[in-house]
Amino acid sequence: AIHFSKLKVGGLALVARNEEKLKEVAKLCRASGVSDVLIISKDLTLEAACEDVIKRTTDHFKGTIDTCTNSAVR
Repeated sequence: AIHFSKLKVGGLALVARNEEKLKEVAKLCRASGVSDVLIISKDLTLEAACEDVIKRTTDHFKGTIDTCTNSAVR
């Protein structure tokens, strides 16, 4: 996310289970120049959560997702 924010993207949607960590990363992204950072706390091992993330993201960004990057760690 921080790498993308340095590329001066128009907006970012950050998704993870830990909302506090999401807020920390969102703050770093905003400091890098991205003003529109959507944070969504979800467990992406659940199909319904994935569907909800896509809906909330497309609603927030007016129907567009240019790039989707998954970086899951166990």
